Order: sequence, then structure tokens, then C-alpha cells
Amino acid sequence: MEHTNGKLTWANYINEDGTPISSKEQIKALLCKSVDKCDGLYLSGVAGQDERGEVVVAYTGNGPRSPENAHRIEACWNALAGFKTEDIESGIVGEMVEWLRRFASAYAEEGSGRYLLLKQEANEILSRLPAKENSEK
Repeated sequence: MEHTNGKLTWANYINEDGTPISSKEQIKALLCKSVDKCDGLYLSGVAGQDERGEVVVAYTGNGPRSPENAHRIEACWNALAGFKTEDIESGIVGEMVEWLRRFASAYAEEGSGRYLLLKQEANEILSRLPAKENSEK
């Protein structure tokens, strides 16, 4: 099965009555309602390692696409290691991919005006990326 298609949005959940969560019991109740929506007898998610040991980053649930969604999040997280969240949100990754497509089609024309223009565009895009030593934050 394929991961869930479309864009995701960040969410900070609240109680069904609109009030902020104020206890662990309310968190458990919300998670139980989510689990009850699906029939899967598994819990998928992504986890990382920090100085304290394994830390769950996100649960994707027990729905039919949960394992694929967890795998997708892991792949994107790892592929974008070194980028700040703000850089990713700015669209620079998409710009780089689009630029690479244009560059690949113009590569055979090395030395042409089009090639030199794309090289200049690349330098402009790269200048907006964080310095290598600052990129692991």
C-alpha cells in the first residue's frame, strides 16, 4: 500500500470540547479514540536516538497506511538532515530540484549563455543554504 497522499499540516491537538489538554489522562483518551478508528493490531511510528536513549518522534497510528506513513516520514527526515526547518519550509529544496532538472537539460550546452545563467542561479540558491558547520543543528 502507498503512503497517504497530499500535504500534511502540523497540529497541536486539543480536547474535543476545544479546551487545551491539561493532563496525561486527556492525552491517553485522545490516543485511544484514534486507535479505535482503525482495526490494525500494531502501532507504527518513527523514533530517534538522543543522549538519553530511544525517543519516539511521532506515532502514525494503526491505520491501513500507518506503516507506509512512518516509513515516508523517516525517509524525508533522514534525507533532509542538515537542513533547518525554516530552510525546508522556505521551498529551497524544491527550488534545488527544479534547478537540477533545468541544469541537466542544459548540461550538454556547457559554455553557452543558458549554461552560465543556470550556474549563476545555482550559486544564488546555494548561497541561501546554511554553512556546512551550522547545518546539523
